[in-house]
Amino acid sequence: MEGATADKQVASFLDLLTAHRVELVNGIKNTECILDNLLQSGYFTSEDKELVQRNRIRHDKVREILDIIHSKGHEAAEYFVHVMYKAKEAYPEMQDWIKAIQYQPPEHLLRKSVLLTDAASVLFTLDGFDEINVDCDLSDIPDISSPFELTHPVALLMNLLHGNLLKYSRKLLTGRTGTELPLRMATCSSQQLLGYVTLTDIYLLMVEVFLNRSSKAGLNKGNKSQNETFKAKRDTLLRLGKLAKEGIENSNFTFGQEQITAADISEEDLQFGFVKNTGHYDGCGNQSTYEFLHLTLQSFFAAFSLVVDEEISAKELIKFFTERVPCGKLRHMLTPLIPYQCSKRTSKEYLLQHREHFQLTVFFLAGLLSKTKLDLLNHLTCQTNVQKKRSALKSYLVGCVKTYMISDFYQMCAVPRFKWLLRCIFEAQSKEIARLAAKGICKDCINFTYCNVYSADCSAITFILRDLHGTIALELDNNNINDYGVKELIPCFSKLRIIRLNANQITDDGVQVLAEELRKYKIIQSLGLYKNQITDVGAQYVSTLIDECPSLIKLTIGYNMITTQGGKMLAQAVQKSKTIKHLWMWGNRIGDAGAVAFAEAIRNHPSIRELSLAGNHISTEGGKRLAAALEDNRSLKILWLTANELDDEAARCFADVLLVNRSLQTLWLVENNITLLGANHLIEALRENSSMQEICLKNNKISIEEATALHAEQRIVL
Repeated sequence: MEGATADKQVASFLDLLTAHRVELVNGIKNTECILDNLLQSGYFTSEDKELVQRNRIRHDKVREILDIIHSKGHEAAEYFVHVMYKAKEAYPEMQDWIKAIQYQPPEHLLRKSVLLTDAASVLFTLDGFDEINVDCDLSDIPDISSPFELTHPVALLMNLLHGNLLKYSRKLLTGRTGTELPLRMATCSSQQLLGYVTLTDIYLLMVEVFLNRSSKAGLNKGNKSQNETFKAKRDTLLRLGKLAKEGIENSNFTFGQEQITAADISEEDLQFGFVKNTGHYDGCGNQSTYEFLHLTLQSFFAAFSLVVDEEISAKELIKFFTERVPCGKLRHMLTPLIPYQCSKRTSKEYLLQHREHFQLTVFFLAGLLSKTKLDLLNHLTCQTNVQKKRSALKSYLVGCVKTYMISDFYQMCAVPRFKWLLRCIFEAQSKEIARLAAKGICKDCINFTYCNVYSADCSAITFILRDLHGTIALELDNNNINDYGVKELIPCFSKLRIIRLNANQITDDGVQVLAEELRKYKIIQSLGLYKNQITDVGAQYVSTLIDECPSLIKLTIGYNMITTQGGKMLAQAVQKSKTIKHLWMWGNRIGDAGAVAFAEAIRNHPSIRELSLAGNHISTEGGKRLAAALEDNRSLKILWLTANELDDEAARCFADVLLVNRSLQTLWLVENNITLLGANHLIEALRENSSMQEICLKNNKISIEEATALHAEQRIVL
């Protein structure tokens, strides 16, 4: 009887897999988890696993597994079913089948462990979405993807997000702040799309991944939240944090075995992978040395220690940045709350020193003490202690803003540190801190020129300035804010009367946003867009802005890609404006037709005082029309026509106009084709015009000997 029962069981599982072969081949998505468990339990050999993995298509891999199991017998077949029953996270698609066959695991299998080796336990980070050119019709992309055929990157990404590829894995899609995700791409079946994610969020997630990986716990374990993961490893994290903090205090980024031992860091702690062995120091007894995977990670752990360690009070947390730095080094990561006790010169030297590790530590402190992290911190440390530290950090950051504003050397040295300060306030995501910080801003201008400002920094700037009372000038020249940064500045455009965005890789899209937003408030006085990537399309947006904003008196839009068409539109807008005073168009390609349009624009213009059309491919014809227009202009003081194609005939026309125009004071004709003949025409005119202050003829076709003869007229600059 017992033999018959055994034969029936043998037949039942083998027959079960045979009867449901088609369903299993189509339904099983993850072959690696089954293979790993069959290999670990001894049912498969390494050769069996290799034989399966030779197949390129998943369906063929499942067929090969079933064939090998059939040759192995009943126990292998039963364990195969048991793996899918036990590893529910790896086989969610098979759970209905498991219920349908009414599988109940026997006691001898319950005692066996099942490995969860699944793509679902892996976090895939897909960085740089803003750099993908979505130049295809998303509606034409099929909801399938073959690993053996070439496909568009957008199609691959969309199938990853939709779960058609790596269906049960977690994906983290990142891009520059302000990047918009197309609607069809965002309609994911099981993925969560987050809003703004702070860098602290990313590091918390990364640490969680490391902890779960080392403890062999899948990311999708429903019984293991981030709070519980950190709570379970709190002691390990604090030991690593203590080591990181002491290193930051002493500008130490490599640690000997004695320091590792003194911090009570065990071999198990090192296995998590946050600290790596970097080899040995020569001459030190072959002592092993260690370092954190990256400087930013050390700063994160130092901040974690400062926040979670209950032995560190709120007062000590602030002292960490004001008193504990070794003598002779920068005392404060930012500007301290208390006045400097040293000389002004020494203060400047302190601020000029680069202490990125302190900046990063305060940055992560702000993120960890933000309101959104309170639930996590309440699982790790005393709630009262956290509230005190939050209050202390708030006072510290707000006080730093006030200190910067009153410092004499703010414009020269402190700007990069001020950028970091705004980053910290933004990372804290506290509207209260932002509002108090805005009250502390007493300058008329915030200058971030050459400060390595990125689009994400624009989010931090906006976070503060949107609560500003009154208006301010914002200078962001020579950075890398691009169109995304412009979009991030939208909430604070109502506060900006001067915006300088020169040399920032801004395209027509960014200019469109600028024009549309600035037209709403009509307070803009000066706009800098020099050396960007603006075409005639962007020039049209700027023309509309000139038309609708009588407050605009200064515009720099040189060294872009504006041609005749864009030049005409800008000239027409200038002609209609009764208020614009300064227009710099140097380094475009408006040509003679554009010059003619500007000639009509400045004729009888009531306000234009300064015009630069240098480097615009203007020949003598265009120069003659500009000269003729000056006969009827009484407002223009400075005209730049450097690096064009003007000859002696154009010089003669300008000489003729100087006989009647007494308002023009400076005329630059540098780098043209003017010879001694043209220069003499201008000298003759100057004898009748005492109001002209300077005519610059450098780098024309005038020899050194000829130039010597012209020195008698000091207003001619050669």
